[in-house]
Amino acid sequence: MTVTGLSKRFGGIVALDGVSFSVKSGEIVGLIGPNGAGKTTVFNCISRFYTPEAGEIRFGDVDVLRLAPNGLTGVGVGRTFQQAELFKTMTVEDNLLIGLHNRAGRMNPLAYFASIFTGIEDRTHRDAVSEIIEFLALGEVRAQPAGSLSFGLQKRVDVARALVAAPSLLLLDEPAAGLTQGELKDLADLIRRIRDDLGVTVLLVEHHMNLVMSVSDRVVVLDFGQKISEGTPEHVQNDPAVIEAYLGGSIDAED
Repeated sequence: MTVTGLSKRFGGIVALDGVSFSVKSGEIVGLIGPNGAGKTTVFNCISRFYTPEAGEIRFGDVDVLRLAPNGLTGVGVGRTFQQAELFKTMTVEDNLLIGLHNRAGRMNPLAYFASIFTGIEDRTHRDAVSEIIEFLALGEVRAQPAGSLSFGLQKRVDVARALVAAPSLLLLDEPAAGLTQGELKDLADLIRRIRDDLGVTVLLVEHHMNLVMSVSDRVVVLDFGQKISEGTPEHVQNDPAVIEAYLGGSIDAED
């Protein structure tokens, strides 16, 4: 994915000012910055929740800004959210099946409910869901309502629902928020396995610096809507502009 000259305003507030960066196939790229730097705005432009005033976003040959918000999964882009957007009363398995059917354009949630009552099931889809459930170690909770799970497990289900659509690029929006220390280690391992075992490219927005620096091949840093640094984790950690943006503190300390 290539982002070029992305600019976005909200009234008189400049949220993004000519931001450019790329994510190469097979990379894990971290997108970081202090609060209000523009990270989520970038994600929301990519996800088509916002339309920028200027700039271009391309994913392969696709002009992302010409897509409707529901068109991203069809071109191979998946996204998670800061708060897991799950169907809380439905089982983990059914949440994943809806994600898969929506991606295929074959069935919306209401049609899926109808398929349950009429006994129509796609065995190939259920096999795909089972593979992702096994990959994310969700087998013990697959039949439980998503809303009954711990916060950490709900976020893992959110990742699973994005992965079941077989994206080639996964946008992870603050996946570490609210997780325990043990869950953070598991998350770091999971992000690496998503890239290494599934071959999925990852763009990660995150405040937890230890996580970002430990898993990212490259890191892009925003501050007040502008890109101020880009490079390896080591380069970014030692960049005076980045240190200044974080108020003189060491950015490798835990948030």
